Amino acid sequence: LRLKVEQMGHQMPPEFAEELQAELHQLAHVVDQSLLIAKAEQGRLIMTPRPFDLSALVSEVAEDFSLVAQEENRLLNLGPMAPQHITADPRYIKQNIHGLLENALKHGQGEIRVNLRQSNHNAVLTITNRLRLRPAEPNESLGLGLRAVGSLLALQPAIQFRQRSIANCYAVRLTFPALES
Repeated sequence: LRLKVEQMGHQMPPEFAEELQAELHQLAHVVDQSLLIAKAEQGRLIMTPRPFDLSALVSEVAEDFSLVAQEENRLLNLGPMAPQHITADPRYIKQNIHGLLENALKHGQGEIRVNLRQSNHNAVLTITNRLRLRPAEPNESLGLGLRAVGSLLALQPAIQFRQRSIANCYAVRLTFPALES
């Protein structure tokens, strides 16, 4: 479909071609998320845990999302990031953080706060934001983001996941076991 849109691009109004490309991009994202969830739930994803600095990964993902947040006139506030060394599969941890930030952007409003701290020798990542006054329309979201996060975390039982809504505030917390020396 992308190839056809590109080939026909000069024969259609540019706005229409851009709209089709955006729709195709969204469709590809839905398919990718669905395949990831299916593989995770069927146990076909192979985790490759290794030691890494969680603070560097969080900073990298948050930097990308801060640009997206700015486009929506929102602020992503990244708290102080002291090195937090954990053992996990960084590909899927990155995917989880990406999914949680995407969820905060899609369903929240105002500032998004990202904090990483140490508690009882564990690394604790929290993401908080205010919820939209008007909930997302059913056709605005398929709910794949949080489902993908849950499916990936189910394969890593040492990582604790907690989500909570109080009044108009939503928070998620990931607790990673300390890196054993």
